[in-house]
Amino acid sequence: MSKKSHTRRLSRLYALAGTVGVIAALSCASAAPPSSSAAQQAPAGALSIRVKGAKLVDGSEHVVQLRGANVADLAQMETGSNAWPTFGLGGEPIFASMTAWHMNVVRFALNEGDWLRETCGPGVHLDPQGTYQAAVAKAVADANAAGMYVILDLHWAAPGNFCPSGQPSFADADHSVAFWASVANAFKGNPAVMFELFNEPFGDDVWANWFRSDAVLLRDGGSFSAWQQQNSNTGKNNYLDTTASVGGYNSLIAAIRAAGATNVVLASPIGWAGEIQAWEQFKPTDPAGQLAVAWHVYGNHNMSAAQQVLNHGYPIVITETNGKLAAKGGNNIDNQLFNWADAQDVGYLWWSWTPYSPTDDLDVRASCSASGAFRLAAGGCATPTTAGAYYRAGLACAVTGAQNCW
Repeated sequence: MSKKSHTRRLSRLYALAGTVGVIAALSCASAAPPSSSAAQQAPAGALSIRVKGAKLVDGSEHVVQLRGANVADLAQMETGSNAWPTFGLGGEPIFASMTAWHMNVVRFALNEGDWLRETCGPGVHLDPQGTYQAAVAKAVADANAAGMYVILDLHWAAPGNFCPSGQPSFADADHSVAFWASVANAFKGNPAVMFELFNEPFGDDVWANWFRSDAVLLRDGGSFSAWQQQNSNTGKNNYLDTTASVGGYNSLIAAIRAAGATNVVLASPIGWAGEIQAWEQFKPTDPAGQLAVAWHVYGNHNMSAAQQVLNHGYPIVITETNGKLAAKGGNNIDNQLFNWADAQDVGYLWWSWTPYSPTDDLDVRASCSASGAFRLAAGGCATPTTAGAYYRAGLACAVTGAQNCW
């Protein structure tokens, strides 16, 4: 994807995060990883999903095409008693609203520091009341109860003693391995949950290096001295001035499998998760055979390269995409992407369901508020934006099995 479109998305998403993003440069000391209190068993109704060739299938071997949206709130650093920040949704989404739009999957963006209860900088304690893991577990259970699959995404992280207040270059060996070991232990009994290893790896953010050293580090890990972290308010990258080890995909998968989890794992390509032409050459290894691709599409895309990945036997889920609508001055690139995805059983999730801006009509959001925060409801309150109306209508058509719905 283009860096420009990515930066615009993040600055829009986290503009209301207030002082949380300012903590990006503060140092933190990681607490010992807590034993997870969020352990789950298979959900009622026995939702399950696994890899079979280039498809995802359920427990009855029926092909599952995932269609849904992202919920971003849990990526924020939690420094109070509520895992859900007061802006955005202000709490857990109403999943009945999402299923009413014919969605069958939700992606929760997570923060490794919150999950591990790290202590940051001058007295900044993440998840001080120990509510974060329980909030994630409840959200997963409630989504499953509504008939939705769940993707858990490691969205924000940080190496060493830096606080996870933005998107970094890579997952880090210092905390991300422990994060996935703990998350896997919590959800290994729930086959309706998928693990997206890391949101948007960008390495040193030099295009030429993405297809050489950065892609190797993403897969294998190793020492890295050009760590950057995206500022959540400006969208620009800050250098962390540190050398630390990358948590490569192979080490993250090893931690998940060592915990006894056989859940589907999704691995994104280098280049802010957009350079899918590099994925197969530098793909990780999953001994459980449950590896799929997470792809992010903002603007330009490479469907021919994506088709080759499918042809070679790996499922794809477009875990983030949005907004090249003609009504917004775009070229309706989503029409091409979604029609291709529907024909190939490739999943897709809109960014995002979370309403961060009441004037931003690129995101799916509600037009009414409760307690000062926009909330989505199953009733007339859930009025879509222009983009939301487009997405809802397309989903209503696609779920019937019709072709060229977009």
